Amino acid sequence: MIKAITTSAQAQAASVSGVTWSTDSNFAAMLKTETDKIQSGASTSVSPTAAAPSTVLAADPGIATVTPAQRQQFVSELTQALQAAGVDTSQSISLTTDANGHVVAKAGTAQASQIDAVFAKNPQLTNAYIKITDYDQAVAAVKVDQAYTKAVDEGGDANGTWGYLSGILASANAVAGQETLANGQLDSAALAVV
Repeated sequence: MIKAITTSAQAQAASVSGVTWSTDSNFAAMLKTETDKIQSGASTSVSPTAAAPSTVLAADPGIATVTPAQRQQFVSELTQALQAAGVDTSQSISLTTDANGHVVAKAGTAQASQIDAVFAKNPQLTNAYIKITDYDQAVAAVKVDQAYTKAVDEGGDANGTWGYLSGILASANAVAGQETLANGQLDSAALAVV
């Protein structure tokens, strides 16, 4: 059975519940290798029956998928809107969502008030940004789930594995909604964690 953690509180509870690692050194080494791959962005050796995260998410009618073309179209439209507002897009622009669901420049980002105004004036950009960050968070969760499945399929301790991976998922959830626009790309903080 694959456990699902949907909130940060559940993830924290799972990671502090006294779950211990398997004493099997081969399993521990394999899990560390797979975790390092996830954290570096490299392709993992997921279970042979595991589908790509985009395929898994596309099968769920409750999740709006984002294609690479849609993501690039958003980047292009956002860059144009920011430049029209006088924002220097040659510098990295860190974005996040606030407690009210508004897209804003992350604290310390240059020209934050101009960036915030672009999103405040353009609900289509805000909606697209939120769709992208929601999708990125879901992809991060699928990647963690696939690492869990692979580890358990290879004989790992389910509770110990989930105790470890749920901490990674909690970290991804903590930065969900944060993206950085740089060099014509939008990079997800949640995906960078996994």
